[in-house]
Amino acid sequence: MLAFRTLTEQDPSDRAAWYNLGLSLAWVGDNQGALQAFDKYVALETDVDRATTAWALAELLRCGQGMEDQADVVDNSAVFLIKAMDPFMACMDKTARKKAVSSAPR
Repeated sequence: MLAFRTLTEQDPSDRAAWYNLGLSLAWVGDNQGALQAFDKYVALETDVDRATTAWALAELLRCGQGMEDQADVVDNSAVFLIKAMDPFMACMDKTARKKAVSSAPR
């Protein structure tokens, strides 16, 4: 990784160095650094297919842990054990009614 960082400092237009720096940073879990390196690579790459491939990899990195602020989509889920369905449904109905009233146009 240090070698690729040195290469990018010596020659900021070295596409291969930026791409390999991005891969190296992603490998060690530095997704933010990898995104920055891939961004530089994509800006320099003249081959659209190669740039597209690198950008697809960068999009995957945006879905990684700690990258929620960079992600286009964040999915969250929760699992609950519901022993009594009636009280739960009453609560859901009440919440839905409140939401319908608060979101109604005025």
